[in-house]
Amino acid sequence: MKLPFALAIWFTASLCLAQSDHNNLDKERPLTFEDAYSIAYRSYELQTGFSAFAFQKRQPQYGLRTEIQYGIAKNRDLSIGWDPVFDSQAARLRGNNLELSYFEGLTREIGNSPAVGYRIEAELPTTGSVRDADVRARLVLTKRAKTYDKLHLNLGVAGNGKLAFGAILGYSLPLGYPRQFDTTLLAELAVEQSRQASGQNHWAGVGIRRQVDVTTVLDYSIRMRFKSAVTENRNALIFTVGLSKSF
Repeated sequence: MKLPFALAIWFTASLCLAQSDHNNLDKERPLTFEDAYSIAYRSYELQTGFSAFAFQKRQPQYGLRTEIQYGIAKNRDLSIGWDPVFDSQAARLRGNNLELSYFEGLTREIGNSPAVGYRIEAELPTTGSVRDADVRARLVLTKRAKTYDKLHLNLGVAGNGKLAFGAILGYSLPLGYPRQFDTTLLAELAVEQSRQASGQNHWAGVGIRRQVDVTTVLDYSIRMRFKSAVTENRNALIFTVGLSKSF
């Protein structure tokens, strides 16, 4: 009887460790900002999401972002991802690059001091030279606003030679807490320097993360790019639905 009992305890503990949390925010799930906390140590998380890009002056685009994360240590995780986009106007697939990412949470929120983390990413071409790799870095700050809601500030820089800077102000609010804790409302306002043309890109978005079970979170969002350095991308609407699964 001891062996089955020990296996049951091990299985239960594994489930407790392998949890997806609707209130733990990752980039692109479903908005572009993230919070200053990593996934759990030794846990895996598969994240995938379908996006539809609707434009006023061109045909739509469709994306299927997929990423897998692993908690390599306490407050640290690694991830590898792929973000292909089908351009219906050009009738071709773009984004055949692999994304490698490292995140580290430096400090947790204490008193008036926010939680602080950072992310370093490299987008590696699957064809061509490694010199064409794109490198991005992001500083992440998370601070409780009132009782349960939080503010998130993401400051980023990206480039391969020419640098581009950006900032995202995010907001998250658990709905129904403390009576119910399975849904988080998200919102963001962002600005970044364009790397396609001279000027800036501005967008805003709202989203929902919904806990389905202890290991699964569904997400939905809509974003509007109300200013773009590329004229044909102006006033674009981006609809996203996704899934996060821990194991």
